[in-house]
Amino acid sequence: RMPNQVDSLQLAKQIIDDGARGVVFGRNAIQIDNPQQYQEALSAVVKKGADPQEALNQANS
Repeated sequence: RMPNQVDSLQLAKQIIDDGARGVVFGRNAIQIDNPQQYQEALSAVVKKGADPQEALNQANS
């Protein structure tokens, strides 16, 4: 498990930028206070190439 949500979103962005077509996360996406907001941010990073911190901020607003 990554230490925080931003770190895991940055990892997802790096993986996508390196050519992956998707990512799979377990505990980082489920065992958190608000999994729906995290998953919205993750989707923005993977599908739209959003900045991880901005995606998380937008999902939390």
